[in-house]
Amino acid sequence: MLSALPALLSTGAAPTFVGAAPLNAFYADLLGTTTFYDDPDVFPRFQLLESLNSYDGSGRVLASQAALFLVGWTETPYLDVGLDRPVSEVLGTAFHILEIPVTSFAASGAGVEVPLEMMNWEIVDQNGPYVPGITSFYMSFGWVEFEYEPWPLFREMEVTELALVLQAEGSTTSQAPPAVALWNWESESWFAVPDAVWGTMNVGDFAPYLGPGNAVRLRLQNDGSDVNIRAVYPSLRGNLE
Repeated sequence: MLSALPALLSTGAAPTFVGAAPLNAFYADLLGTTTFYDDPDVFPRFQLLESLNSYDGSGRVLASQAALFLVGWTETPYLDVGLDRPVSEVLGTAFHILEIPVTSFAASGAGVEVPLEMMNWEIVDQNGPYVPGITSFYMSFGWVEFEYEPWPLFREMEVTELALVLQAEGSTTSQAPPAVALWNWESESWFAVPDAVWGTMNVGDFAPYLGPGNAVRLRLQNDGSDVNIRAVYPSLRGNLE
């Protein structure tokens, strides 16, 4: 039985930097435990997964953006190999990386919304908290900056609406949200979103906050109590020919 992690889906002709390694976000799912270093059976698998991540000099991950993969192990070996001396017990394990064929599609019309799953993102910078991604993370005192870029299909879309989505996890909804700011591509400066709230915040005059390829940068700064954030991302809607 193949023990697989959630599918890794991305698009585009060239590699791109993402905020977290596509594999290490699912190490616990793949390995069945979070104690990677203490288990002699798990640690070699952990090292193999780490070797598949290609890091650049800044420590970020260079992730391929061209396919959908299923990754996991089976307990059945597929190569007729072994040791040249007798052993009391022989264990066989096979590691699989399977590319799943996908069919491209076209979307067009008015009022098209870009799904979060069709947005590339990266963490541009952060100070204070360690934020591993854009969903289900814990944020203590400090700030973090994100950049989002739609898939190529939506990069020429005529944007008619921009909103910011900031969702809290559990009891955090009763706390004040972190401060939110948008990057103004024209003035190359941050603009504080007034009266930020949990939920969806519509942006009125949004043109200065759309960068090349309809990219959006946003910043969270937490100066209060620690918060658990379910998700943070821009919502783009527009006309697509």
